[in-house]
Amino acid sequence: GSLFQVFKSFDKQPLASGSIAQVHKAELHNGETVAAKVRHPRVSELIDMDFRLMAMAASAVGWHPAFKCVKDSVYQFSHTMAAQAHLNVEAHHLEVLNHNFRNWDSVGFPRPFYASSSVILETFEKGRIVTGLLDEFDEEAKKMDMKGSDIIPIDEAKFLVTTGVSLYLKMLLLDNLMHADLHPGNIMLRGISDENGNEKYQITLVDAGMVAQL
Repeated sequence: GSLFQVFKSFDKQPLASGSIAQVHKAELHNGETVAAKVRHPRVSELIDMDFRLMAMAASAVGWHPAFKCVKDSVYQFSHTMAAQAHLNVEAHHLEVLNHNFRNWDSVGFPRPFYASSSVILETFEKGRIVTGLLDEFDEEAKKMDMKGSDIIPIDEAKFLVTTGVSLYLKMLLLDNLMHADLHPGNIMLRGISDENGNEKYQITLVDAGMVAQL
């Protein structure tokens, strides 16, 4: 059916794009703004083809002691990439992560409400991508012959570091489900107000396609 049977509006320009999928901002007919993550065409077939070729190459050199581990590495990496290509798997990761952090006001994740192997519809999370914030501080610091890290507000930097370490240790030691792609482009920061009207920060982690369990 038509895209506009589901959406009132749909931004053609993606907000972000990666090797597996891209994310668009959209609006439902009830006025709710959502994020639509859409898998690139034929990406599953291309991943399968790439790893078949890599497995053949690994088998060809596997006889040599120096390359014994290559075959296992290819298998492990191919399994991770294949899982990322199924967006309903990512939606399940998001549901579990939201549950695990349900009592943490300072940490959030997008909430999926529809998922298939090629599409996720999830809540549109507000905030600034940390990559963009760091770039802005770097640009401003250059004007003063300083580094961006020298002018980041102390409370903001302290929150990012302490909360980042705390949430990672929780995922590692308590939950045994870790967001395995925690780079600044997947971390959003925003200011929120608590029940008393006091300003505080919140981290939102996006793109949960790659997770790890010990």
